[in-house]
Amino acid sequence: MLVLSAIHKYLSQILCQDLHTALLLNPEGSLVSVAANPQRPKDQIRIVAALSAEVWQETRGQAFGMVESEVLAPCIAGDSCLTIMRPLSKLGRILVIAIENEVPPENRDPLLLLALNATPSVEWEVLQMKGKKMARYLAPSVNKYREQFEASKAPSNTPSPNRSAR
Repeated sequence: MLVLSAIHKYLSQILCQDLHTALLLNPEGSLVSVAANPQRPKDQIRIVAALSAEVWQETRGQAFGMVESEVLAPCIAGDSCLTIMRPLSKLGRILVIAIENEVPPENRDPLLLLALNATPSVEWEVLQMKGKKMARYLAPSVNKYREQFEASKAPSNTPSPNRSAR
């Protein structure tokens, strides 16, 4: 069994002022564990999780996905906006890496993803290095449960019992 408190501890170790959020999530975007700077709003963490899942879907054949992002909001009537949308908040750089012992085949999703969110001041190479190191560290613990997890997700081939008519 994965020990979430230990995972949280490991995720917290890679945080710094500019690398402010580390997420462990499934490919659909459901959060498993989060480590973030205390001032980080929960809503932004959820947005990063959803965006990370989307990035993974778009880059799933690669070892990782990257995006530099900001959340946009429509201009309010009366604003002197020159464009229809304006930045609401900058999410910064998001790196998404599969927690796998190797690059997963295209027809198989990883069990979990690691997403790192940092300010633009963190170089992509540094973000990749930290993410890959953490993913390699977590992969053996996560992947030893693959067979159990896939067996629990497999559809049952046993027919449902029919009720007899009265």
